[in-house]
Amino acid sequence: MGWGRRPQTSRDSPRSASFSIAGSWYAGRVLPSELERALSTGRVWTREELDALGADLTRRLVWAQYDGARVERVFRLEAEGPRGLAEEPVALDAGPIRLVHPGELDPVARAAWGDALAALSILQPIPQLARPVHALSEMDGAGDALVEFPRRQVHPDRVRRVLAGAGWEAGEPDERLRVAYFFKRFARADLVAVIRIEPGLSPSGAAPQTPVEAFFMARAPGGLTVVQAPRLPLREVPAAVVSEVLFELGGLEARDTQP
Repeated sequence: MGWGRRPQTSRDSPRSASFSIAGSWYAGRVLPSELERALSTGRVWTREELDALGADLTRRLVWAQYDGARVERVFRLEAEGPRGLAEEPVALDAGPIRLVHPGELDPVARAAWGDALAALSILQPIPQLARPVHALSEMDGAGDALVEFPRRQVHPDRVRRVLAGAGWEAGEPDERLRVAYFFKRFARADLVAVIRIEPGLSPSGAAPQTPVEAFFMARAPGGLTVVQAPRLPLREVPAAVVSEVLFELGGLEARDTQP
């Protein structure tokens, strides 16, 4: 299979007008959101899926092949094949391919890739290399929960919109039908992150919500005992996953209780 095969366009279809409108909407709205979510979770891409994206898109992103959770090779994808930082050909094996998270690159490599894209006049379709990288605080690093972040009250509609938009799923409601946590699967590390909120979202209530902690589990939570479920020590959680959770907690921040 070649890399970056040209995907079907409106000119390939008799329904050119409708395909053009739908294609523009997908490329402008849906696809960037899917790519950002894939960057966040560490989704694995098959070569067929990469091929379907087309070289015009894949060449503007930075990819990596992994050995387990470790980055093994970093590259761009041109129609002619994978290219490294100096535009040299990169040989890939059967390892999984993901969008590389900037937190998986050291600052020197991150800057070098940014310079390489700039030299080629490449604008990324999503803020990949520019995505904020957040590190564990010294206090959090010694425990099993993220608690060192601003705990501001947030409008319940904002909680639903921001977390759902970033791929978080609502947990099981309690006996009062309140949802007190959200969870998200991270394929990058084969684990699940949990954000706990208080007092909990109710079906009809408009009470402001406060994120109180985030933690990590080996599997998706179930039942009402999520707070007592076994947690992973933060030192065992990849830095890119911790960074993503802190980044998305930051997205909940608001100076007031409005949506």
